[in-house]
Amino acid sequence: MPLMTVKEMVVDILNDMDSDPLFTVSGGEDITATEESRQVVQILKTTYFNIIDGRPGGWSHLYNTFQLTATGASTPTTMTIPTNVMNFDYIKYDIQQAGDTRDKFREITYLSPKEFLNITDGRDSSATEITQVTASSGILINVYNDRAPQYWTSPDDQTVIFDAHDAAVDATNLLAAKTQCYGQIYPTFTETDAFVPDLPTDAFSYYLAEAKSMCFLNIKQAANPKVEAQAVTQRRRMSQEAYKINRGIKYANFGRKRVK
Repeated sequence: MPLMTVKEMVVDILNDMDSDPLFTVSGGEDITATEESRQVVQILKTTYFNIIDGRPGGWSHLYNTFQLTATGASTPTTMTIPTNVMNFDYIKYDIQQAGDTRDKFREITYLSPKEFLNITDGRDSSATEITQVTASSGILINVYNDRAPQYWTSPDDQTVIFDAHDAAVDATNLLAAKTQCYGQIYPTFTETDAFVPDLPTDAFSYYLAEAKSMCFLNIKQAANPKVEAQAVTQRRRMSQEAYKINRGIKYANFGRKRVK
């Protein structure tokens, strides 16, 4: 089915529930015109995020590039993951050296926290090429200060710690502008008439059917057999398509949890 705006879906759902149509005292239509229309909008929003969170392997249309966020000179090799990132596949960093005239992006190897600390703990903390940085937990980490990073880890699913930074190139800390990441970006839902939820065209029937089913249950306090049957059919179709798409594909998320 074609994509629909929030207003179009609210009108469709209210009509199926035999509810009052949208109206205002001035005679215009608005999705906040009635108590029921406002409830429908909230159910559309909740249903949308349930669908986004519930698909195995995620949604391919949500994949995009993004950059990490630098934290400052006191934590030169620590960066943070933007809060709207659901999960991601890799981190690259520009490892160019002093005097280089071109970018040299290299994928940085992920290590578990234990593997990462095993490597950094083995470094000589008194060496001039080592800087001891304090993690948020209070532990000291031995990072190189004369070379580009090779490894990274994340102890809390929000913070990224690298094992090195080249002070001759990045004077005080690693730079957000030198990161390249690729992953799923959490979408938004705007409660306005013209907003169109970000879903593939072939998923919209499923979305609308699920929303209608929830509206009948939560607003009318009764299931509608026909609407529920449509929702079940669409749910099975989407589940089968997800299985075909993701069979044999392993998405690496490095422990990055979905944002709720």
